[in-house]
Amino acid sequence: MSGTTQSAPAGESSANSADSSDSTDRPLRILVNGSSARVGGGLSVLTHQLRAFQSYGPANQLTVLAAPWNVDRLRSEVAGSSGGVGGARSSVTIEPIEVESTQDRIRFEQAELPGRANGFDLLFNPANLAPLRGVTVPSVLMLQNVAYFGDGPSFASHQSPVERLKRRMVRASVGRCDAVVVPTQSLAEAVVGDLPRAAAKLHLIRPGPFSSASANSEETGGNGNNAHPSELHGCSDVLDLTGASTSVGSSGASPARLGAATAAAAQVLQTHVVGDGYLLSVANYYDYKRLEDVVAAWARADADGLNLDLLMVGSVPTDVLGSLRDLVPTDRRDRLHFHGPVANPDHLRQAYLGATAVVCLSALECLSLVPVEAAALGVPVVMSDIGVHLELAAAEGAGAGLHTVPVDDVGAAAAAITKAVSAPRPAPVNLLSDWASHVAAMQALFIELVDRQRNGGIEPGTSRSGRLWRSASGWVNR
Repeated sequence: MSGTTQSAPAGESSANSADSSDSTDRPLRILVNGSSARVGGGLSVLTHQLRAFQSYGPANQLTVLAAPWNVDRLRSEVAGSSGGVGGARSSVTIEPIEVESTQDRIRFEQAELPGRANGFDLLFNPANLAPLRGVTVPSVLMLQNVAYFGDGPSFASHQSPVERLKRRMVRASVGRCDAVVVPTQSLAEAVVGDLPRAAAKLHLIRPGPFSSASANSEETGGNGNNAHPSELHGCSDVLDLTGASTSVGSSGASPARLGAATAAAAQVLQTHVVGDGYLLSVANYYDYKRLEDVVAAWARADADGLNLDLLMVGSVPTDVLGSLRDLVPTDRRDRLHFHGPVANPDHLRQAYLGATAVVCLSALECLSLVPVEAAALGVPVVMSDIGVHLELAAAEGAGAGLHTVPVDDVGAAAAAITKAVSAPRPAPVNLLSDWASHVAAMQALFIELVDRQRNGGIEPGTSRSGRLWRSASGWVNR
């Protein structure tokens, strides 16, 4: 997939409503509510967005409010200015705020943030929540969690009182912001299914590839004490999907090189592989990850002659470990390996490269980075047929390396595993957009909202304006 515009079924808004390229290059003073991007994919998307503005954006001045749980990472990865393309770049200033907990952050977000935002051209809220009142400049919200929409609230992981409160606040944020950015078609549809009036303000703007430079042990469970479980979406940090890692992925195409990569991964992860190689699962345990199905599908394929171990990377509670082992015949349990979290991105990359295939049978995902990471390294993937996975499978260049199966169909998953490991190794492919296009679409949206307010076209906090509407053929530009 290239760029940020795509025809149905994955149509999206490029937000290119400005009259000329000069107007979209106009610099803005933007306040970024970065404190809500705590760990996991949300923080990774934010750091990469900011670096992309440094490389591809106009000379914006971005002030990023950071909390104790993310200030060090933001400072180390995006503070200051980096070399831009064609001399154009945005500056990023990290401004710490004094909050000690999620409750503190929400209080700050609702009581103090509006006053700060009103001194800027625009407020950008990159992680699901925004001030509900008092903002007098355009406010843009980015949604990065499907837990609050569609089938998300039905899962036990999302039914606690805290999660119900967050769901109400996220939905209220959608209503109050002037534009809402979503990274996937499936999330857009889930939002509109619950909040039909939100369709008028949705903008589907896909992110670009991710870099392994952003190691975050909290994402892998290494230091996640401050994170609510629902905020830890995956156990891996995102990997480098361009450059060297792509060439490394292609080098694993031959059986001999795959065998060498498998041996190297086993050594790095200190795992003894009994069979000819291993299948890989990368996920912390939540009910919607359906790790039971992963184990059951592997066990069924194993019974049919698949001579591969199963390596499960991620945080799994002790009581769940026992129940997962019980799904495997006693004489085969030495083939099932629970590694736990992997904090080092280089080790995780090696785990991917050494895998014969990756299995991801989740019933719920937003951006779903595991198939993206695997495909970028030329590793075949067996994945559930949820909306975001179908989007990835339909991406340009996806090819035959992505195998989709119905959710909760262990037999189909076992058959797909056998097919995936028997087929030739796929070529590496980027299933996402590119950051230059992402920045161009975001900047055009920002300029449009600022100009519309200056021309009296919107009342901040109440606008229903947008550029997407629902037709029989899907989401299209209006």
